[in-house]
Amino acid sequence: AVDGDDRNRSMMTWASGGKLPFEVMSLMEALNSRDVDYLVVDVRGGLPDVELFDLARSCDLLLLPANPEMMSLDGMRRTIAARLSEAKQTIPHFYLRRSAKLDALMAFRADLNKQLAAREVKLSVNDFIIKACAVALQQVPDANAVWAGDRIYKVKPSDVAVAVAVEGGLFTPVLKDAHLKTLSALSAEMKDLANRAKSKKLAPHEYQGGSFAISNLGMFGIENFDAVINPPHGAILAVGAGIQTPVVENGEIVIRNVMSMTLSVDHRVIDGALGAQLLQAIVEHLENPVVMLA
Repeated sequence: AVDGDDRNRSMMTWASGGKLPFEVMSLMEALNSRDVDYLVVDVRGGLPDVELFDLARSCDLLLLPANPEMMSLDGMRRTIAARLSEAKQTIPHFYLRRSAKLDALMAFRADLNKQLAAREVKLSVNDFIIKACAVALQQVPDANAVWAGDRIYKVKPSDVAVAVAVEGGLFTPVLKDAHLKTLSALSAEMKDLANRAKSKKLAPHEYQGGSFAISNLGMFGIENFDAVINPPHGAILAVGAGIQTPVVENGEIVIRNVMSMTLSVDHRVIDGALGAQLLQAIVEHLENPVVMLA
């Protein structure tokens, strides 16, 4: 069976398994006459004869169970695949890792949420992370930059993109001038952007631009991970879950809520020491949340 999608990529399935059947000539003719991108071989009957690999040199050989479901790529999936393949192939990533103690932030957040309850505002930890990154980019302005082929552009506002998972992919809506906005304003804007992203009702200008991004998987229990930079951004912060962790303070072991973060950095734009300064500023704001609001 040969199937194709709207880009004329095709898949041929050979379901016999084991050694080549007597129909080897018809298989060879099919491979030679059709533009076959993938030959899918059913391996439940055993591995195919080595001759099949010789026949399939003109296409990618996939050893799979018979009749796999082929899912055509929609526009979003194609864009994600193209941009992130480009990012990993062309951007020299390096990674900086730090942890932040969230106890002061959690207490401050609980107090603020009590005071904001009458306005039906509920701040999330992610709102504080967005604000901390935005203020840090102002404090370390050389890190607030993007790559532009043969030059670097340093930008003044903290336009922070935040990854939002949607069915079939993700959007990265941008909170513009995030350093100038209150936590409650950031929270309301983020909720609106996330809701419209999930219903795919964002306008292009709402998810394009920015110099920095945040990807938070902490709500899924992920402790740490490395995120892929979304070009032309200079960096992206991968945020893990807050975990009750024993730490040593003043010679004593105490339990603290510790959150792990990884800053993926484009080395063409930001060097190691500069990236470390940016991550240090982010940690300081998360551990002393009152200061970043001053």
